[in-house]
Amino acid sequence: MNYTELAQAVTDYLQDKETSFADNRDLFIRLGERRIYTLLKLPSARANSTGNMTASNRFLSLPSDVLAVLSMQVTDGTTVINLLQKDMEYVREAYPNAATEGTPAVYSIYDQDTALIGPTPDDAYVVEMTYHTTPTSIVDTGTTTWLGDNFDRLLLFAALVEGYTYMKGDEDLQKLYEQNYREEAEKASVVLMRGAYGGDEYRRGAM
Repeated sequence: MNYTELAQAVTDYLQDKETSFADNRDLFIRLGERRIYTLLKLPSARANSTGNMTASNRFLSLPSDVLAVLSMQVTDGTTVINLLQKDMEYVREAYPNAATEGTPAVYSIYDQDTALIGPTPDDAYVVEMTYHTTPTSIVDTGTTTWLGDNFDRLLLFAALVEGYTYMKGDEDLQKLYEQNYREEAEKASVVLMRGAYGGDEYRRGAM
């Protein structure tokens, strides 16, 4: 389902021709997408970043679009080391002296822009990070997205829930849209779980 099809479907389902509805329709779609991305960890919401740490600086800048860091590893050109994520108190207690440098072993999210590394890097290690982000909205692409192509009903009902909430419509119909959204979310969750944890067909057999 592309943007044009989705926008038309939202209008057709909700049957609201008022200017205020049309002006807010894209907002309903965006809110629906956000609802989905908060609930499900989709492949399209994963991103990867590669950069360098700064020697003698225990703070590392995070990508501007990061929502949650999934993994972080460093390499000195030969050895790859997977860093463990710890809470702030652990990192500060385990590595209290910022002047004590070494090969990074752990990290903690310091704020929305920065991670705290322990111990303080003694070299400009190459760092690779995998993280969750918010994919570009189908509203902004104006065409298609991974979500719209693979879970179009989920996207539609998420937008309908947001739109009908705005309209303050009939309670029974609101419940129906909510129920349809939950059912589609459960279906998507099953599909995603199989892909992420079920192994490939060679290991489990074709289904």
